[in-house]
Amino acid sequence: MLHQAAPPHLKVLSTVNVRASDHDFYIPDLVVVPKERARAVRLMFEPDDVLLAVEVVSPGTQVRDRATKTQAAAAAGIPAYWRLELDEGPTLYAYELDGDSYRGPVAHKPGNTARFTSAYPVSFDPADLIDG
Repeated sequence: MLHQAAPPHLKVLSTVNVRASDHDFYIPDLVVVPKERARAVRLMFEPDDVLLAVEVVSPGTQVRDRATKTQAAAAAGIPAYWRLELDEGPTLYAYELDGDSYRGPVAHKPGNTARFTSAYPVSFDPADLIDG
């Protein structure tokens, strides 16, 4: 859905590194970056390149996805962070940067249309993110 809604100047990528600090980097499940930066960088993005980082929480990454990565993304200045909790229906938790920390999260439950404008306009029901 993110790929389909993305304007031509933005790119949705997976399996890339995002440098959170001089000593740390993370691998979000998805990121939205300017297409120009995607062509130039390919693998290790700076936080300034990332408009949106998305994490899909799995049993092995719960603590990191819910706390560590969220805090690191906020500290790095990534404007929007989404955390998808599959075992909650799924529920999409959306965070928006407010200073040096995230506001929220706002929980988007299945059966309701979630509308976003932070990286670009996109709307969807979180239930549509999983195969039925």
